[in-house]
Amino acid sequence: MSTAEYTKGADRVAVHPANSCLDLSAIVATGFTPRDSRAVAHEAAAASGARAQRGTRREREV
Repeated sequence: MSTAEYTKGADRVAVHPANSCLDLSAIVATGFTPRDSRAVAHEAAAASGARAQRGTRREREV
């Protein structure tokens, strides 16, 4: 769903740029190197899927 579709008919809508990204220069200047957000999301999804396949502790004990 596009922003235009989501906000259609809304009385008040906060203005946001069409394409934006977080400026990390301040945190990088401290020496911290943030990980790529897409890689982190993929890892989390893979880990979540692995947990779902293993089942819960209680399910394994039964």
